[in-house]
Amino acid sequence: MMRWFFLFFTLVSFAQEQQFKYTNSLIEEESAYLLDHAHNPINWQAWSEAALEHAQEESKLVVISIGYASCHWCHVMAEESFEDEEVAQVMNAHFISIKVDREERPDIDQVYMTALQLIKGQGGWPLNVIALPDGRPLYAGTYHTKSQWIQVLKKLNELYTSQPEKAVAFADNITKGVQQAALIEPEAEPKAFTKSDLQDALAGWKNQWDTEYGGNSGEQKFMLPASLSFLMDYAVLSKDTEALEHLERTLDAMASGGVYDHVGGGFFRYATDRKWQIPHFEKMLYDNAQLVGVYAKAYRLFKKEAYKHIAVQTLQFIENELKSESGGFKSSIRADTDEGEGAYYTWTKNQLESTLGSFKEVEENFELYPFTTENYVLGIQSSVNWTQLQNQLAKLNKTRASRPKPLTDDKVISSWNALLVTAYTEAYKAFQDEDYLKEAEQLFTYLALADAGELQHLPSAQQNGVYLEDYTYLTRAALDMYLISGEIAYAEKAGVLFKKAQDLFFEPSTGLFRYGQSKNLITPIFKTDDDVMPSPNALMTFNAFELSKISGLESYRTTAEAMLKIIKPKALQYPANYSTALRVQLGYVYPYYECVVVGNEAETRTKEIWNTYLPNVLTAFSKTGKDGPLFENRYDPEETYIYVCQETFCKLPVTVVSEALKQL
Repeated sequence: MMRWFFLFFTLVSFAQEQQFKYTNSLIEEESAYLLDHAHNPINWQAWSEAALEHAQEESKLVVISIGYASCHWCHVMAEESFEDEEVAQVMNAHFISIKVDREERPDIDQVYMTALQLIKGQGGWPLNVIALPDGRPLYAGTYHTKSQWIQVLKKLNELYTSQPEKAVAFADNITKGVQQAALIEPEAEPKAFTKSDLQDALAGWKNQWDTEYGGNSGEQKFMLPASLSFLMDYAVLSKDTEALEHLERTLDAMASGGVYDHVGGGFFRYATDRKWQIPHFEKMLYDNAQLVGVYAKAYRLFKKEAYKHIAVQTLQFIENELKSESGGFKSSIRADTDEGEGAYYTWTKNQLESTLGSFKEVEENFELYPFTTENYVLGIQSSVNWTQLQNQLAKLNKTRASRPKPLTDDKVISSWNALLVTAYTEAYKAFQDEDYLKEAEQLFTYLALADAGELQHLPSAQQNGVYLEDYTYLTRAALDMYLISGEIAYAEKAGVLFKKAQDLFFEPSTGLFRYGQSKNLITPIFKTDDDVMPSPNALMTFNAFELSKISGLESYRTTAEAMLKIIKPKALQYPANYSTALRVQLGYVYPYYECVVVGNEAETRTKEIWNTYLPNVLTAFSKTGKDGPLFENRYDPEETYIYVCQETFCKLPVTVVSEALKQL
């Protein structure tokens, strides 16, 4: 018996050795993305001072390969190149190879993505950089085939070996470009913010709009929540019907196209075509969270049932698929299964017919977009019957549940979860479902409790960093919690987080906040532009602006105005990339009101106010009059009053919401 057991154990051990022919130092990491590469034949290391010192000792170029767990093309390149022994032979002989999870180390990603954009004029992942031993970038690109990658490796190694001075000179130029791109030169004499500035900026941006299908022109379409949110506010305040129509066209196209998962809920990362039909099938927490907020706000403005459906179903998807046992929410879901990219999400005509009973029913509510010769992505008809659609979607969801699911990256990221807190607050204002308030409270508590001294980027990870985006987005979430709950503790927490961010990241010489604290990068980053996530500096400006209103402290207002004046020239020059900064400018060029509701019925009347979409209005309530300076000397135990104020000057208080809305 023992002999058979020993033989079995030996066979299992042998099978495991055969399964993993190679193991590198990434096996010690926590990141799902890094662990994916732990059995590559390449001698990968995680980013560290020691790795760069090793490169300098051996005078070798460094490969810095950056990606994330749900990145489709990262996995394609891994299979074609990083699992290949021929590629490994070249990399191991001539390079020190470093793997980076961009979600763990967003600061490294920001630096080298800037280099890629300078070199290629565009970005993307996988981000593959070849750098000098000290980290200065010599080359940057995205996906390469095996032959392309080997060619790049050999050419750059040959250049560095035979003409090192030329390689150093070229890397110096790129590094200087990255450093210059990271800085903003303030205007010598900043001018006042004006409506005409915004109108001129929008005129240039409108030339980039796709007036047929929405979004910005191009063969790929990204959902850009900050842009959509700004356009909503701007269109209402400026009465710009063109901007409003473009916004609605974009929201409609995104909500009905294949870029949204109509069966299970949630947006995919982007559309590969200008009609929003065929998606890139990754699902990310950060954009879905923000898009919940966008569609919740849009529901308050347009009153379209489709917008409510998108917001509610997306939150259901987030709760069903991304909720972690820890109390936070996971980061992403991959595009691929063993059956291929998008296999979990696409349908053949036979599958649709067998699930729904007849193809006629399919055609009544759905659009079919060809993904392969056999498989289709589902969109929905503009004239959809919502009751019938829900029944059909439930059947399709039941069928899809039997398929192998794509893997989820379990990483919980503070900044992304903070964006979800804000999403819950917007959903609560729009739909006034108490469950959304409870979810927001629970998630904020989870993030705040994880803040032991310094807010950790990954609350449950052993290896961690500290980044501006975590403080910025959680400060924003704290302010949003204050405004929907009326509890002063949230506003006080916002002030604490803001002060901590100043201590950790503010750079007086630039007047802006650094992105991270790392000292071993080629340059500090001062991120002022938006991508799919809002600019941490611009959003911190908005946080300071609202903190000044809530606290009455002039120091916040001074900080907000000084930062906005620094960012303003770039924002007006590149409005599509600076929507968050432009959103803050709206508070200076259009009337900005504090709508203060105080008294026993304050919460009820505030909910009535929420039914009207009001940009440039900070609405705060207190049942007791003890929830901050906004309510001082305004509480009356016998009545609930609504005060409409502007720059500390208030109109006569009223008791009826309709009268307050007239004042606004």
